Amino acid sequence: MRTSSGFAKCCRATAYSRRTPDGQTSALRHRGALPRGRAHIERSPARRIWRRLLHRRRRIHVADRASQGHRTRTQLRRPRRGAGTREAEGARAVLQAVELLGPSPRRGRASCRCRVHALRERARRRHRAASTKHPGRGRVRLHPGLHHRQRRDRARLRGQPLPAPGEGEGLGQLWSHGPLPRRGRDRRPQLPRHANLRQRRTAPAGQHQGSDVEDPRDHRVHHSLHDPRAQRHASHWYPQGSQPRARGRCHAAGDRRPWNAGESGGGGADIRRRWRVTDPVKQPLHYIDGEFRSGIEGHTFETLNPSTNRVITEVAEGREADIDAAVAAARRAFDEGPWPGMPVKERAGYLTRIAEIMESSGDEVAQLEVMDTGLPIKQAKGQAARAAQNFRFFARMIQDLGGEAHRFGAEFLNYTIHKPVGVAGLITPWNTPLMLESWKIAPCLASGCTAVLKPAEWSPITASKLAELIAEADLPPGVFNVVHGFGESAGAPLVTHPGVDLISFTGETTTGKTIIRNGADTLKRNSMELGGKSPVVVFADADLERAVDAAVFGVYSLNGERCTAGSRLLVEDSIYDDFVAAAGQRATGVRVGDPTDMSTELGPLIHPEHYERVVGYVDSGKQEGRLIAGGERPGDLPDGNFLEATLFADVDRTARVFQEEIFGPVLVATRFSSTEEAIELANDVRYGLAGYVWSGDLTKAHNVAQSIDTGMVWINSQNVRDLRMPFGGVKESGMGREGGHYSFEFYCELETIHVALGKHHIPRFGA
Repeated sequence: MRTSSGFAKCCRATAYSRRTPDGQTSALRHRGALPRGRAHIERSPARRIWRRLLHRRRRIHVADRASQGHRTRTQLRRPRRGAGTREAEGARAVLQAVELLGPSPRRGRASCRCRVHALRERARRRHRAASTKHPGRGRVRLHPGLHHRQRRDRARLRGQPLPAPGEGEGLGQLWSHGPLPRRGRDRRPQLPRHANLRQRRTAPAGQHQGSDVEDPRDHRVHHSLHDPRAQRHASHWYPQGSQPRARGRCHAAGDRRPWNAGESGGGGADIRRRWRVTDPVKQPLHYIDGEFRSGIEGHTFETLNPSTNRVITEVAEGREADIDAAVAAARRAFDEGPWPGMPVKERAGYLTRIAEIMESSGDEVAQLEVMDTGLPIKQAKGQAARAAQNFRFFARMIQDLGGEAHRFGAEFLNYTIHKPVGVAGLITPWNTPLMLESWKIAPCLASGCTAVLKPAEWSPITASKLAELIAEADLPPGVFNVVHGFGESAGAPLVTHPGVDLISFTGETTTGKTIIRNGADTLKRNSMELGGKSPVVVFADADLERAVDAAVFGVYSLNGERCTAGSRLLVEDSIYDDFVAAAGQRATGVRVGDPTDMSTELGPLIHPEHYERVVGYVDSGKQEGRLIAGGERPGDLPDGNFLEATLFADVDRTARVFQEEIFGPVLVATRFSSTEEAIELANDVRYGLAGYVWSGDLTKAHNVAQSIDTGMVWINSQNVRDLRMPFGGVKESGMGREGGHYSFEFYCELETIHVALGKHHIPRFGA
């Protein structure tokens, strides 16, 4: 029997061959589909290809058949038309290469040298004709040229018909937005799709992504905020989100064994009813040294639902003793445990596992975020997807992190290495808590540090859920810890604790200053992402419609509770009135309401205390400017912390609503007459986190952007950012940067090593 030693040799059996243009040869070879030195690809009906690679019907090799007295090669039956499939992972490179040869087949289908869609249509016509005579007849009979996996059925709920789109929802939200996976079969959650055979061989089980899975190297993050359809893993969301999709055609209702975490071919998804907002919530407990536990002193506090201000549940309240226990566990894990010295690839595998678990629990996490913070469900789904993306991104980023190496003359080599700093105290805010927690935890753990997380007391539920998901990934005990509580009783002991080496904080500027003062005695390393009062500068030559879209979205999304919100609208004189009128009309149309409704754009503010604070600024704005839109509680929402999208015009630069961070759905507009005045107004606040410039003259836009005292500026864009870029502000908006390798600069110590390559001259003192 003729054997083949590898993929390249298998492709040499000649039955079907097509030459490729020169421009495609390198692409095919890069995909692993062409042997080195060859400019074409070949396929064969030989057994080694059809059985080993394409996993189709048995094809016995000529040599085998002849040796056994069977028919010769010329007598062999041709492979049945349509036998190609993308089902087998091992053949993916071949199929992708064949797709580049000649006419391009339809996406998601292997090239089979026959018109599969025509055969499908012929089968459908026969079935319709038969159904007229026999109404009770079942499934479509296949055309002889089609095998079962080339018949594509609509994916459905188990035992139920395909649901109709909900209000404000198109079919695109119910169906996937890429190649239909596995010809009508829903692939297992996070099942790898291997576009490159070499990557398949080296990737850990269940960790390698293929061509039709969102690559973490696509680092744009804006779509996660407001467009769940842009997330490919979000193609299984349904209006009620209560049942998972069944694999394949409509199966009978009933349970099936889920793919367990870590099994080959599975992503750890659990087939069970998804959690709903109406379900009871478990009491959030501390997570210390790998265990969930109540507070040492037994204290608890209540957390409220922003939509009703009713108590959701009681939360374990941490005090100094709980912080001591968490820091001690983190210190043991760092000093004595395997985590800091673990190979980078192995640590990255843990982070990838966390991402997979988060993706499989995305609906539940999003629903909890809605209950915890009042964030509209459509935006909460994006935040949940972004949180998982953070873990995937930093898992890849840490493996690419390198140091410097320099030869000094002929006798010396100098190089640098990154070493984890130690125990990190992570203090996170209540706005988009899950995403911001993952934004800190992922680089911290990837670097080899251990962590103690103190989440905001107004949003403890998603932090507790995050601890459950991380616990499911089986990290070594003590690597990650969570202590709930208030700033005075839990945050302050964490900041001053001598066992904590660095503090990463996101929140108010006043609190950030206090943290820096309290940690000064132990010389803690600090990263501060603080408040903002970001300007949106609109010139007369800008694309005004897009500028209105971006300005309205930038301040009213996430309930207006976002640090980079463009809350100061600076508009050139000649277009000021028209632009403000258009923005006011859009603000009036912002849909305020139940955050569990997919059509809601603006939900309730986080807490009654914060609601009263924002309403106080609205009252000041009514005295300091001209109210264009909003400014009141919606009449049909008497309960909860709801506030209409609010816009003030003609606001002076000295007004409170111009100078101070409101952190709510409030936009103030001011006019300018020259570029110099626009820059002066933009810089006339104590904050410097973000800025937005809209102009058709890119030279002017660049000059203005570089003149604004801020950490980040977007030109002719809303808040779209590559995850590799630094995030942070200047002035009273913070210190330090997060994102990409800038995060690792904070969580890692840089050590320089000098090596003598020979015997250089050393002065001999005292000789």
